[in-house]
Amino acid sequence: MRTNLLLALLSTLPASAFAATDAAEPTSHSAMQQAQMNSATMDSFAYAKSPEHPDGHGGSVYHAVSVELDSGITSGGSEAISSWDLSGWIGGDTNKLWLQSEGELEGSSAETAEFWGLYSRKISDYWDAQIGARMDVEPESTGYAVVGFKGLAPYFFETGAHLFVSEDGDLSARFRQQNELLWTQRLISEPFFEINLAAQNNEDLGVGAGLSDIEVGLQTRYEIDRAFAPYVEVRHERVFGKTADLVRAEGDSTSDWFGVLGVKLGF
Repeated sequence: MRTNLLLALLSTLPASAFAATDAAEPTSHSAMQQAQMNSATMDSFAYAKSPEHPDGHGGSVYHAVSVELDSGITSGGSEAISSWDLSGWIGGDTNKLWLQSEGELEGSSAETAEFWGLYSRKISDYWDAQIGARMDVEPESTGYAVVGFKGLAPYFFETGAHLFVSEDGDLSARFRQQNELLWTQRLISEPFFEINLAAQNNEDLGVGAGLSDIEVGLQTRYEIDRAFAPYVEVRHERVFGKTADLVRAEGDSTSDWFGVLGVKLGF
């Protein structure tokens, strides 16, 4: 009799009472998957979280640093060429401080050396506006005011476009793009190109008005882990127009090929 009474009570309950119980489990599983994806995303960008330092919008402060060091040979010189490229930032989703440095050594002599400090503010989902300063130590000691944009263009092209005004009032610009092509999760090729333009002639810097130079290249690296990746890189540099005239007047070549071996470090 008790069994018949229990069956009668159960038959009066709506089917949704049982469906809600069944639905709870996949919802929990979906949340777990999302948390794992978020964690993997943070790991892949090597962000170091510092929750004790909130940014201006209540978020947390992160930082990321990338360092590339390489050395190799050129088609037009007898001495080894070495270079460095350091890029790092600290901040939140909206506001960041970017610090950059890049340069090149021929033998033991510095050919170029740049140091940047930029305030970067998010203006859309994929773009930051940047303003700050750049200091060149070589080939001549020169300071610049900098304004520009940095972000992700369609098809995942990492893009930087900046205008420079020197302490002497000279105007120049730089545009750079690069993109990662994943052959495997560890083997990655990265084609890149950079264009430099100038509004005035500057013989002290060896730069002529107009399109001054273009650099194109391909870096292929193997990520042993996110913090350590040896690479091989081939790139080509060519100067144009009035810049090429200044280079020829010095008895140098207007184009060069570079083959280098290096390592990329992430922190």
